[in-house]
Amino acid sequence: MPKRHVEAAQDRGVLVLTIQDDELHSDPIAEALRQDLLAEIRQSGLKKLVLDFQKVRFITTIGFQPLLSVRRKVNELGGQLLICELSPTVKEVFEVTRLISTKPSVLAAFDHEDKREDAIARLSQSD
Repeated sequence: MPKRHVEAAQDRGVLVLTIQDDELHSDPIAEALRQDLLAEIRQSGLKKLVLDFQKVRFITTIGFQPLLSVRRKVNELGGQLLICELSPTVKEVFEVTRLISTKPSVLAAFDHEDKREDAIARLSQSD
């Protein structure tokens, strides 16, 4: 059985996808992750998505490719996406690349919450 790169759960109408890789730094991992993420979105039929990074300790720009594919798919569906549980190192990479904002007034590619529960609660309350 091939390695699963994503663990899926549903909570209050929100699809929660937890990335299982601790490092996102190579093309093969990025492509496998992209395929797993998109497959879970298709299978769930849900438009609200939380990407949980609790297991990810290292990411390079190659690791952003599957995330941007997911963002594009969620936007096509008219859905919402939040990322959460970023380690300090991973959060810094997202901030330096300006994929998340450090200021509420500045738009970025991804919106985030520190905690998984806060991300789920935020999306479950939105329309």
